Amino acid sequence: MLAPNCEHCGCALESVPAAVSTRPERPASSLPPLANFLLIRLAIVLVFLTLYTAARLGYDAGGAPGAITGVGLAGFLLLPCVPKRIA
Repeated sequence: MLAPNCEHCGCALESVPAAVSTRPERPASSLPPLANFLLIRLAIVLVFLTLYTAARLGYDAGGAPGAITGVGLAGFLLLPCVPKRIA
């Protein structure tokens, strides 16, 4: 029995006959490894800068509770940017 999720991207699998292909095959990443590494690190830095900015604005507006609320709200808004499965 197969796992219900794709091992590469985490998407749900569909049941189709083996002879039928729904999508053409493509490589997992078309970027060179160094570029992929740098883009991931840049994204992490931007996320932390966004959370810091939200905490700073929240702290200036309402003290410690405002900072906690700002980080929570920024984290909630950044949640769609997190992949379903982190490899």
